[in-house]
Amino acid sequence: HRGYDSHRDRSANSEPVAPIPPFTGTLILRESVAAGPFFQRPA
Repeated sequence: HRGYDSHRDRSANSEPVAPIPPFTGTLILRESVAAGPFFQRPA
């Protein structure tokens, strides 16, 4: 279990860590704009 866990953590911390931050930020921003009409206004 130790070897599998280590491999999984390493892979998840090497690939997803990079693409997740930007993706999540864009997703949150998009949701905020879609859910909030006030945010839709061009600031």
